[in-house]
Amino acid sequence: RAIYEQQRPTPEDGDALVGDTDLGALSPRALTWLATTYSIAGAHEESDRILRDAMHRHPQDVMLFFDYGRGLAARGRWNEALRMYARATAIRPDAGGIWRMTGLALAELGELENAREALRAACAREPEYGPSWVDLGEVLVRMELADDALEAGVRAVDLMPDSDAAKSVVDRALDLGAGDGCADRERRPRGRAGGAHRGVPARAVGRA
Repeated sequence: RAIYEQQRPTPEDGDALVGDTDLGALSPRALTWLATTYSIAGAHEESDRILRDAMHRHPQDVMLFFDYGRGLAARGRWNEALRMYARATAIRPDAGGIWRMTGLALAELGELENAREALRAACAREPEYGPSWVDLGEVLVRMELADDALEAGVRAVDLMPDSDAAKSVVDRALDLGAGDGCADRERRPRGRAGGAHRGVPARAVGRA
């Protein structure tokens, strides 16, 4: 993709790469690269055909399903993307990144409770990956679960102290009324406007 940012390929470039090559002899990564060439060129049907054939030939290659899912999601085909993510998580249930993308797709479809559970799974599997905590916080804000959103936001800020997205989750959770039960309101965590989440050590913040 970095190469193609300099000069976008055309469908003919993909055809030239294929030539007389037997696609069945190519590795899953080579097939993904070829499909990406067609996709960036706008030849999505050919890209999809290559990936479907690759998945049929390599049914246990998690990255084929994951990459195809991301490509479908980029085109707004959320339900199809979810089917690919489901196949990927069946192969690698421990991969937090797949659960994260599942949660994002579910959130796009408005299935917030399922999105929350998928993002919780992502955070449980990769607890040091800040963007998953941000995404979880965003969903919890949409669900108006203020205290849970605050916990997710504080965890995200702890992992990514310079992230405006993480601080925004904290701010909006506070706007929803998170922490109103605190005896000392001045010690509630603060987001962008109030600096660091003082008064709440990161280690004391439970998993959302």
